[in-house]
Amino acid sequence: MAHLALGPARLNMPPALLWALGWLLAGLGAGAMAWHRRLQAARRARLVRMRPQTPAPPAALHPVRWDDGFAWLGHRLSSPKTRERWRARLEAAQLPWSPEAAIGMWVVAIVAATLGLEALAVFARLPAVDRLLFPAVGGGVAYLFGPAHLRTLADRRRQEFAEAFPDVLDLLAVSLAAGLTWEAALGYLIPELEGTVRHVLDLLWQDLKLGLSRREALERLARRTGLEAVERVATLVIQAEQLGSSLYEALTREAEGLRAARLSQARERATRLPVQMTIPIVFFLLPALYVVLLGPAALNVLKTLAGGG
Repeated sequence: MAHLALGPARLNMPPALLWALGWLLAGLGAGAMAWHRRLQAARRARLVRMRPQTPAPPAALHPVRWDDGFAWLGHRLSSPKTRERWRARLEAAQLPWSPEAAIGMWVVAIVAATLGLEALAVFARLPAVDRLLFPAVGGGVAYLFGPAHLRTLADRRRQEFAEAFPDVLDLLAVSLAAGLTWEAALGYLIPELEGTVRHVLDLLWQDLKLGLSRREALERLARRTGLEAVERVATLVIQAEQLGSSLYEALTREAEGLRAARLSQARERATRLPVQMTIPIVFFLLPALYVVLLGPAALNVLKTLAGGG
């Protein structure tokens, strides 16, 4: 009878207590399993430390990077001429990407924009003409955005370098006057610079360290920047090297000429400014001014006419 009395008591336990016991048992089991895995991991670590060190894998077995897929796609979808053109664009924009990876990302962006706008048009239940127009516009914008963005970055870098180039020439001239060679002057000057100027001159310094002649390194610098001033300086340095003339005076005169040209360009832009401001003033400022000045008078005239009528 005692056993029969205990049976219903066990069956009539509250559900909350049963849930608590179940969760407690599950937690104890999970903790025991975690502790067992931790002991196994510690044992494996001790065994690994006891083993002799194996040589590192060769460099060819490098892990796959995020841009490898884009590079593979760009290599398959582009010609050598196209990759060379994109390499020039990336060098001008100072982006550390390979042309294959850039082309692959560009193609993926075009496809993503086309399919995304097509899905949006289908989801919005647009007419059939709009379903064809939306993806075409999206793909066209993505197609034009890539090269246009690179040109914008290249123009910005080129402008930054052109603004700082006269100061760089002065510093080089002072270093040469102090008795340093051209390579030593560059090596002393580059750590003191920053931004675009440092990046461009660092590429020049790397070309010189790789064994290129001064003429070849300067010609590559002129092609990389696309500035006439850099081409003139390269010609001056090459002529001074061939004729044995003073490079200090040539660099100083070139820096003064660049500053004078920049000042004349600033004055020319200042003289064109009133003409350029005419259109915004006529179309944007004058209508608002007429509304502010003549608006109350016009309202009073309308009220007077309405009251008189």
